[in-house]
Amino acid sequence: MLTALPYVTGNILPDVFTSIGILTIIHIFLNGEIKKTDLWFIYFLYLLSMSAHLSHIPIFILILLIILIYRKKLISDYNKKIFRKKFIITSVLSLIAFIPNSAPQAKSKHVFFMGRMAENGILISYLKEACPEKHFKLCDCIDSIPDNTTDFLWNSNSPVYKQYKRWKYAKEEYSTIILQTLLRPKYLIRHIFESVKSTCRQLIIFNAGDGNGPYNYESGVYKAIVKNFPHEKNDFIRSKQNNGLLTGPSLFVSNIIFRIIIAISVILIMIILLFKQKADPKTNSLLIMLFIGILLNSFVTASLVMVTDRFGARVIWFIPLSLLILIGNLIPVMKHNN
Repeated sequence: MLTALPYVTGNILPDVFTSIGILTIIHIFLNGEIKKTDLWFIYFLYLLSMSAHLSHIPIFILILLIILIYRKKLISDYNKKIFRKKFIITSVLSLIAFIPNSAPQAKSKHVFFMGRMAENGILISYLKEACPEKHFKLCDCIDSIPDNTTDFLWNSNSPVYKQYKRWKYAKEEYSTIILQTLLRPKYLIRHIFESVKSTCRQLIIFNAGDGNGPYNYESGVYKAIVKNFPHEKNDFIRSKQNNGLLTGPSLFVSNIIFRIIIAISVILIMIILLFKQKADPKTNSLLIMLFIGILLNSFVTASLVMVTDRFGARVIWFIPLSLLILIGNLIPVMKHNN
């Protein structure tokens, strides 16, 4: 009720699997008391979660690398043999999860990143310098390139749709431009700076309602429902989402409450960690990994795709969750001291 979590779980989107995947990694490596049957089910959830969205691949791999590097500090009951086995299994599952993501990744990753470059200004700067010598298709529409990722990706007037029938046909040119900006020091520095700036922005953007706009009679969603589920057409038309009641403006009061809860949670966590007795090592590692999950989610999505409330809302509820875990861990200690 007090976070955006219900709106994340209620969407027919892969975002719910971001948090599930992060929690499975935490369980696999930090929970030494888990039963073998439960562990294999959690492995399955990890595979499912990593397969659900392209952004999960770098997020989960980075988390695994952090655990690998700091394994002795994060895992209180560290056992080299057990850790090696778990790490090998999750690595193999990560490779398997890459297979269903390989096709969408091949046809879309260059377009998403190009949209990011259009928004942060790197694309225009590069084209103005390169176009006199190189004949990219984008040079013909340099003055009409959208200055935000959303319009670049989805607006019908975007160069992606005016110049190419499908995203995959833009791969050669877009990949060339992206590679050249990454190899040139002055553009690489801008990429790094924009990545840091965008990550900081993403950390404070997490309102519910992003992507929950209505689908009119011309939309593919409406046509698909009418064709495949005609008996549900009227319910679809009368739904809250189709009447604009699940968008950001309609959820203004709820989002204010969400932000207050997040702010209070952050303050209380800092107070507890600064002035109260520290939690046990397992809880400390759990809290660290939850906050790393939030940070890496923001870093990957903001750097490679876009800054949007949807990506923030899917994990920001880790903060009040961390507060509840911390309070639950300290209550027995306080009772014992009294």
